[in-house]
Amino acid sequence: MMNWFQNLPIKRKLVLVILLTCSVVLLLACAVLAAYELYDFRQSMVRDTTVLADAVAENVRAAMAFQDEKAAHDTLLALQSEPAVVLAGLYTQAGTRFADYSRSGQTQAPVPVMPDGSYFRSGYIDLFRPVILNGKRIGTLHVRVETKGVYDRLRLFGGIVALVLIGSCIVAFLISALLQRPISGPILELAKTARAIGERKDYSVRAAPQAANEIGALTTAFNQMLNGLMERENALHKANEQLRGEITERKSAEERAQSQLSRLQLLHQITRGIGERETLQSIFHLVIKSLEDHLRIDFGCICLHDPPGSLTV
Repeated sequence: MMNWFQNLPIKRKLVLVILLTCSVVLLLACAVLAAYELYDFRQSMVRDTTVLADAVAENVRAAMAFQDEKAAHDTLLALQSEPAVVLAGLYTQAGTRFADYSRSGQTQAPVPVMPDGSYFRSGYIDLFRPVILNGKRIGTLHVRVETKGVYDRLRLFGGIVALVLIGSCIVAFLISALLQRPISGPILELAKTARAIGERKDYSVRAAPQAANEIGALTTAFNQMLNGLMERENALHKANEQLRGEITERKSAEERAQSQLSRLQLLHQITRGIGERETLQSIFHLVIKSLEDHLRIDFGCICLHDPPGSLTV
């Protein structure tokens, strides 16, 4: 993954970093909002259900005082107007169920009476409220409300977040594509200059000056490095020219010395032959052999002119 990211061009890296940053920030903000929305909606459901339960408990206390189960049941039927209420029940002080209501119309098993308050279960809320008559508690009202509305609201919120995130990424991409140019442009120009120098080996090319920032300092240092390389290249070229001239001169001197030495050797051999009273023919053979060795001739001869007209070799 890191190798893939490192191999991306700098323009795409900048855009990707900006998009990822915006996305993470938006997701964190939306997650906090979603958590707050869930908490607030649950508390709102508890408050609304508490108000509803207190109103029902106030209306049902007379029926419980007179032990009128039918009247208590009819009072509980008013909860039909609340779609979120799954079931409700009235319980005496001893914990015995006095009357009940079920949205399905079927009789439900009694619920264990808990202390007053709200209890969050899996998918619903159980609320227990006291039934008070003349300052004395005569029973307990239980109301169960499903929390399906909470999750429906969260799903709606999630859809809105997705749309906002997509729209924000599109806007961030368009803005970053424009704003990254002052950063990536000089770097790409510097990379282009370095590539041209590497391909053509031309150290006279220079990068265009940039603003007085880090990229400008990098461009200035790059041009200074090129100046140093060019000076070294010129110095090396001059040194090579001088060295080639010296080598050529030495070769010429060696060839002249070798030629002079060959002549001296030939003269020495001729002189020695004369001193040893060798025949003229042997001296001529020595001269021809020397010519063949040094001039690389295929055939050579020396002719003597005889006045009577005959030739002697």
